[in-house]
Amino acid sequence: MVAEVSSMASPSAAAITLPQAFFALIWILVVLFYAANTIGCWLRPGSEHTQYRQVPPAGDADKDDALEAQDNSEENPANVADSPRSASPVSFHFTKTASVCRSVILLGLLLFFFYAGDVAHWFPRGLRVYSRDIFLFVYVLIFLAAILSLELTPETQKNADQILNRHQTEEWKGWMQVGFLLYHYFRASETYNTIRIFIACYVWMTGFGNFSYFYIRKDYSLKRLFKMLFRLNFLVAVICVVTSNEYMLYYICPMHTFWFLSVYVFMAIKSEWNYDRRIYIKFIVYFLTVVLLWEIPAVGEFVFSIFGPYSPLPILAYKNSLKEWMFRSGLDRYMTLLGMLCAFFYPMFDSFIRHLEMKTGSFQDIIKGHMIKITILVAALIPTVTWASHILLAMNKIDYNKLHPYLAFIPILFFIYVRNITPLLRRVNLHMFAWCGRITLETYIAQHHIWLQDNAKSLLVYPPLANYPMLNFMFATAVYLLVSELLFQITNVLSDELFGTRDPKGTKGLWGWIHDTPMSQAKWITIGIWTIATLVTLILSNILRL
Repeated sequence: MVAEVSSMASPSAAAITLPQAFFALIWILVVLFYAANTIGCWLRPGSEHTQYRQVPPAGDADKDDALEAQDNSEENPANVADSPRSASPVSFHFTKTASVCRSVILLGLLLFFFYAGDVAHWFPRGLRVYSRDIFLFVYVLIFLAAILSLELTPETQKNADQILNRHQTEEWKGWMQVGFLLYHYFRASETYNTIRIFIACYVWMTGFGNFSYFYIRKDYSLKRLFKMLFRLNFLVAVICVVTSNEYMLYYICPMHTFWFLSVYVFMAIKSEWNYDRRIYIKFIVYFLTVVLLWEIPAVGEFVFSIFGPYSPLPILAYKNSLKEWMFRSGLDRYMTLLGMLCAFFYPMFDSFIRHLEMKTGSFQDIIKGHMIKITILVAALIPTVTWASHILLAMNKIDYNKLHPYLAFIPILFFIYVRNITPLLRRVNLHMFAWCGRITLETYIAQHHIWLQDNAKSLLVYPPLANYPMLNFMFATAVYLLVSELLFQITNVLSDELFGTRDPKGTKGLWGWIHDTPMSQAKWITIGIWTIATLVTLILSNILRL
């Protein structure tokens, strides 16, 4: 028995707050707007303008020419906006508007599910009861299922065996997220120390990934900044409105937002220093800043008080205190710096590994390369095993937390080396975990409301499955993952419409439209957007004070 179901929770008569009513009103207006436009399109005379002309079927010999003609056609959806004589501009713009409207409507329905699950409590609560046997059984079973989704990147594909490639890092995030979620669901307190390492890995990836992006692309634009802030905070912001929860309840979001901003500032200020020895000065300043903020708690609390419980925008306050923020962010305070250092020295590490794996040369040189790899592995294994046996598995969480900020780098660097030790391992990835890794933000946020309840302290139980805890776990997980995937897609649609896509043929988004608009019009559009953003900020500020 995994969980004992508590008495049936009756629907709550919780009062609707002003922000919730405001959000519901916006949703209703979007529904009405979408319905009116849809009906108008169908009732409009000559409604065939809503259909795009398709290129006639072509034989094999003409297929490439036909595809090229379709791509360049003025009536192709990707090009019609730029066409000087578009026959159906209303249709094209409605297509984009309809996509946004559908996303907002679906988002509203999903958020109503969130409200019903964890605010109105229309579902029974389940008690979390830990069983090591069941916890390990489920985790191992998921790993076995993931093995069935194993993919091997062909050697002929570009960067097939790249160190820390995208598929690998997403897989890494995925299996850690599975452990993190099961830790919450089954209340597996004995795995707390391991979960702390998982979270440190996420923060490491924030430093590694964002440093790599800025270093390679040199894109320090406000568009990139706001697009990342939107990705990290849009979903949690609307959920805070719907549930009246504090932002810090979802501490992963403010924590990753802060560390992303720290990388952005690090790379954007004196960006020309990023490509010569002066970057070491920046690393030293960054390190000293972290030391000042967290090794001297009074300094950190003073600096972050601008977002504390008594500030106009108390986004870092939780239960009228900054203690939660200082604790959560401080546990992994050096991991972002470690990630940036790994990204900076990545070319050297990559060249070193490639040199050891050289396929040309004498037999002795090839053997020597393998022996060096094994020697490094053994040398890294000794401190890792010592750390695991004497600290990770031996200490309670209070004592462990005192050492975690200074020793978490050991398992992270060891895993990176082992996972990339051979070209074959780098080419292999488990697709199921890679998929989970792409929706980690959504699964983290959604778990509080449609998988668990009461700030992740009890289970959400579907009434027909109240006496079947494992069946309830299976069904609730399926619904929860489906909703998380939908939220991920919705966020991407809205992000693309706001900030545009990377594809030159794709939409430029609202940001690009403002950029291309004459200055006399753009300034009023910008003022309007910032006015709306200010109102939303004030609403969220009001929620966080409740």
